[in-house]
Amino acid sequence: MQSMVTGEGRGLSQATPRAGNPSPAMQSGPLQLKVRRASQPTPPDQNVYDTTYDPRGLVLILNYREFKDRPDLLRKGSQYDVINLQNLFCQMGYETQIHWDLTEDQTLNTVSAFKNQERLQYTGCAIIVVMSHGIARQTFHTSDMQCITVEKILSMFLNSECVYLKGKPKIFLFNFCRGTDIAHVQTDAVRETPKDILCIYSAPEGFVSYRYEEKGTPFIISWCQVLSENAHNMSLDDLLRKFKKVYSSVGHGITPDIQDLNFAKVFYFNPRT
Repeated sequence: MQSMVTGEGRGLSQATPRAGNPSPAMQSGPLQLKVRRASQPTPPDQNVYDTTYDPRGLVLILNYREFKDRPDLLRKGSQYDVINLQNLFCQMGYETQIHWDLTEDQTLNTVSAFKNQERLQYTGCAIIVVMSHGIARQTFHTSDMQCITVEKILSMFLNSECVYLKGKPKIFLFNFCRGTDIAHVQTDAVRETPKDILCIYSAPEGFVSYRYEEKGTPFIISWCQVLSENAHNMSLDDLLRKFKKVYSSVGHGITPDIQDLNFAKVFYFNPRT
């Protein structure tokens, strides 16, 4: 049996056969997740974020699978990442909002609408997942083959731009390759210090991340497995240590890149009982 693995960067879309059977953790199709729930939610205090709300948090998932006039960039298998994430977060007591194949304008409008929801006042956190092809260290493609920088997305969640999440944790998962910068791509200057933001990238700068056509990406698969089994009694710091180990073992040696932007307190997912 051969497992087809694909790079998540522009120009890296040709699948490469890898011999051998996938490990039990990497079987085809969506994961069969069963979230272990927290018997007693960790209460908030001055050092712990409050995730005892109902819902625990709101999750925005942006998946870019198809790209205009570029059938060679089709992200086969990415549908399994969406299924796995939705299953995970719904079982944990988080509400998900899922969008597929948005253009640049649609993406920015969708993120803006998400961060301006009054409902965010009554939830514990926001989680934003972006899955696409990367074209530079912090830039990804939208489905109309335009580019958006990570800085542009993060700037929309600064305290001055997102008052409903002021003081609340904001976790970003960026699942795309991170190659070298491209000269014509401009970054967006951030003049305000980001706070309570944690970014988790599927690869360090200069590295590719991988996707299996028949089961999704090792990054999302590992994330969902680790959280479903351990989020009931582990802080995010402990979960990330475990996640790094699992991801490295199935992701061809790639480790996640974690960027802490004044993520000042201890975070617990507190899967709902």
